[in-house]
Amino acid sequence: MMSSIPFSSNTFWAYPTLIIGIVALIKMKFTTDRLLKRLYYISIFAISLIAVYFSARRSPLFVLILTSVLLFLPPRIPHILLISLIVISSFSFLNTTTGKNIIGTLPDSYSKYRIERMFGWVKDRKETSYLERKKIWNTYLDKFYRKPVFGEGLSAVHRITKSNKTKTEGLSAHNTFIGLLAETGLMGTTLMIIILGRSIFFLKKAGNPNWVKIYILLFIPTLLINWVEYNLIPGQIFFLYTMIIWLLPRGLQYLEK
Repeated sequence: MMSSIPFSSNTFWAYPTLIIGIVALIKMKFTTDRLLKRLYYISIFAISLIAVYFSARRSPLFVLILTSVLLFLPPRIPHILLISLIVISSFSFLNTTTGKNIIGTLPDSYSKYRIERMFGWVKDRKETSYLERKKIWNTYLDKFYRKPVFGEGLSAVHRITKSNKTKTEGLSAHNTFIGLLAETGLMGTTLMIIILGRSIFFLKKAGNPNWVKIYILLFIPTLLINWVEYNLIPGQIFFLYTMIIWLLPRGLQYLEK
């Protein structure tokens, strides 16, 4: 049945679509006061949100929704009420019956199936996506503990996952940071932390608070998505986005206030 659905999880165009949606929000918030222009950018965001949903990529979908909330921090009274409403309504998903009923109203698609799998609502399948990821993470961490200094080497997926009892052979780390530990050890991970730390240090020198806020909106997706997906692949779209954003603060300090 899944093969007949036109949208599948191999839809990497969800990442540039995510970026388009975030940029549209930024343009709407910081570059115009005209109503028609704001509606134009909101429509681009809405189209991006719908497209990302049908891509079946859950983390970009979550990030795009979260960005629309973070855009209004620090919030004013109307924003506080709206955010409170979103938080309160999200608690319905803590009630399994209510959450399943809400998701059940969505049209059948691979996106719907992956959301149901995330919550463990797929019939005859008890494990959730998170529990499956934990097994993969433990496999990679075990390899890191054996070679903590230099790791297994880049592109070592098959060596890391070969001959294990958790049926994760050939699967990526599904976590860029854990994958980095397993493949490059403490040496490579420390280097990446230094790069990220220096970028955050340079961010403190940016004179315009709006630039800092815009940067945070672009930066948060790199943390959230890299935590649940593996993007340590040169040439991959989100790897390039992550590296650009992490190095961007070096230039922000030279922008005019």
